[in-house]
Amino acid sequence: MVQLTKDESRAITLTKVICMFGVIFIHAAIKKYTDCSPLVEFYYDLLTRVLVNFAVPGFFMCSGFLFFLNYKGFGSYGNKIKSRIRGLFIPYLFWISLSIFVTWFIQDVLGLASMFGAGNMKLIHDFDTYDFLLSYWNLRDGTSPFLSTLWFLRDLMVCVLLAPILYQVLRLDKVSALVILVFIALTILGISLVNIAMSSILYFSMGGVLLYIWNQAFRMDKKQTVISFWNGIHFDHLLFFCLYRRYVRPRIYV
Repeated sequence: MVQLTKDESRAITLTKVICMFGVIFIHAAIKKYTDCSPLVEFYYDLLTRVLVNFAVPGFFMCSGFLFFLNYKGFGSYGNKIKSRIRGLFIPYLFWISLSIFVTWFIQDVLGLASMFGAGNMKLIHDFDTYDFLLSYWNLRDGTSPFLSTLWFLRDLMVCVLLAPILYQVLRLDKVSALVILVFIALTILGISLVNIAMSSILYFSMGGVLLYIWNQAFRMDKKQTVISFWNGIHFDHLLFFCLYRRYVRPRIYV
C-alpha cells in the first residue's frame, strides 16, 4: 500500500485550499446586478472566470487521484465504495432532504410561500413522488439537484461508479490517450450524459492519469506538486475561455 508522505498530503491540502478560494471567486458573480464600464467587466471576467477556472477541475482531479491511489481493481473497490458512501452519498441525501424540509417549513408553516414564486420550481406541497425523486438528481432547471450547489457531489458519485471502467482504460496507454482526447472533445462541445458533464469525468480521469501515467506528480516537493497540478488543469480555462467561452455555452444533453 502506498502511503503519502507529510509533504505529499500537505501538497494535496494546499491544492484543495487554492481550489476552494477559486470557487469563492467563481461565485462572486455580481456583473448582472451592476452597471459598470467595459474595463471593469474585463477585470470581472478575468478574476471570476479566467484565473480561477481551474478550481472545479482541480477538485475533480484531486478526487480522482485519491480514489485511484492504492486502487487494485475490484478487490479494493468495495472498500473505496464504503468510504464514499459515508463521505459522499449519505451527506448528499441528508443535505438535500434537509433543504427540502426547510423550504417546506418556510413555505407552509411560516406562510412565506409568496417568496418562492420566481422560476419554474413548484411549491413543496405541490410535489409528487417523481418531483421528490428528481430533487436528488436534476429537478432544478433540469440540470441540478434541489440543492443545486451539490451537483459536484452528484457528478463525483457517478465518476466513482464508473471508476472500474476508467481504471481498466487508463491502464492501456494508447487507449487511454484516445479516450482522454474524446473526453476533451465532448467537454469542449458542452455535451453531458444524463446531466453528468463530460468535463467531470474528464478531470476525474486525469487525476488517475497523473497517478498512473505521469507518476512524478507526488514524488516532488510541495511546491513542485502544486505547480504540477496547476499545469495539468490550467489548459481548461486558457482553451475554453479564449476559444469557446465555455462558461456561457449551453449544455447538450443526451
